[in-house]
This record gives sequence, structure tokens and C-alpha cells, in this order.
Amino acid sequence: MLTSLHSRSVLQDLNLQLTIRDTTFHIIDSAHGRFARSFLRHMHSFYELHYIYSGKGFLVTDSASYPLKKGDLFIIPPHYYHEQITDPDDNMEEFHISFTVLPLSSQKSFAYYLNSLGFWMTNTEEPLGRIYDTIDEELLRESPYLTEMLSALFSQIFVRIFRMFVPKVSTQMKPLTDHEKRIITIDQFFLFHYATITLTQLAESLSLSKNHACRLIKENYGMTFIQMRTTTRLNAAADLLSSTGMPISAISEQCGFSNPIYFTQEFKKQFRMTPRDYRKQHLPVSQS
Repeated sequence: MLTSLHSRSVLQDLNLQLTIRDTTFHIIDSAHGRFARSFLRHMHSFYELHYIYSGKGFLVTDSASYPLKKGDLFIIPPHYYHEQITDPDDNMEEFHISFTVLPLSSQKSFAYYLNSLGFWMTNTEEPLGRIYDTIDEELLRESPYLTEMLSALFSQIFVRIFRMFVPKVSTQMKPLTDHEKRIITIDQFFLFHYATITLTQLAESLSLSKNHACRLIKENYGMTFIQMRTTTRLNAAADLLSSTGMPISAISEQCGFSNPIYFTQEFKKQFRMTPRDYRKQHLPVSQS
């Protein structure tokens, strides 16, 4: 558990969106605190930006393990399995931002660079801590013009971070192959349209037959179309269960499940517990 210094609900109620050039960011959540326990293997349907204030630990992905220390900054893309293990003798303190971006526009947009980059990590001396501290203060005070102030502060963070990697990506970038473009299209469809996506719609966007689209998903994600859609919907439902007080029936419907009994059955298969029990374990007491 991350012991947060401010309530998530403030940001969720604001529905904060900000635009940098031609990319719009939707800030879902932000928290600052110290790890009371490690976060075991999981993934999200959105991006996560993490900055380590102090302490030590490890970030574990399916391909590598990375030691974490003060000043480490990393971006976790959607649908990317990861695990954060804190040092029991020196618990990590971090600030993280959960966000989505609108679908790709141009090859010069920040959304394009984010999709091209995938997982990214660095250690920085940028004064991000001061900006995060100001965000904490603003969320606690809830002063007039809160939305405008938060938009400016989050914009500062994103611009400082993009300055670190956009020049590197843009100078090294090769034109995307048709295969890479299709993978990005699949990622975008499951990120933004998981509740309503159909195989027919996806195949048409890929300019492929439905059989070819299914093979492409299986070869690159190790799942069938139905499995990937169900997994993505369930992950989105888990996020809502752990971050909102929405009724479970409403979450089920919003995530694309027309039958609440089927939703509960599939949720138990993936998370080894019912949606209600999952909420009890993960939803902060202040929102339950």
C-alpha cells in the first residue's frame, strides 16, 4: 500500500485534462507517499509516471529487474506487467501520476513519442520534487483556481520529462513498419475502446481479415482477441473498484459486461476473489 498524503478523490472529481501542443492528457490519479508494502505483479489500462523521492527498492518487469533509488524516474505504459518491491529497512517514498492520452494525431505529437518509447527509465536531478510538493499543497488546500494551477503544474512535469527523451527518440526514430503501425493501432483500440471493441471493428481499422487480426493478436500478445478484451476490461474494472465508490453493477456495465453474473465469474478467475472482496482490500477507507 502507498500511504498517500492527499485524497485521490479530489483529482477524480476535477476530471483534469491538459493539452501540450497537439496532445491532450487526462490525469486520472496522483499520489505521494511512502510504501507500506510492495505492489505485486500487475498492470493498468493507463500510463503511470513514477518518481522516487527517497528510499530503495526494485522495479521488476517480465524482462528485467531494476534497482530503484532517489531520483529515479520511470514511465510504465498501458498493459505492461510490473512489480514494485520496497526495501523493508528503507521504504521507498514516491510520487506517481496515472494518466491517459488521446489517440495518436501526428508523428510529432507527445502521444506518438510515448507509444514509440514504451517502458522508459532514467535518473534525474531535475527539480521535480518541488513541483510535486506544490501539487500536494494545492490538493490539500483546494484554493480558488485549483484546476488552472494543477494544469500548469502537471504541464511543467510533462514538459520537463519530454525534454529528456523526445530529442533522443526523434533523432533515432526510423519510419514505422506496417506491422508496428498495426500494433500501435491494437494498443490504442484496447486502451480507449475496450468496453465496446469488436473484432470486426479492429480488423477493419487494421485493413486485415478477422482471421489475420486474430493471428496478429495471438502472435504479439499471447492471447486470443476475446481473452485480451476480457483481460483489459477486468483490469479497468479493478482500477475502478480500487479508486472509486461506483456501484459494482455500474462498473461492470461501464467496462463492457452486459451480464453482472458473468462479470463476477470472470473477475474471480483473474483475481482469485470477488469484485466486492477486491474492493475491500484495495479501496482506501476514506472512499469505502
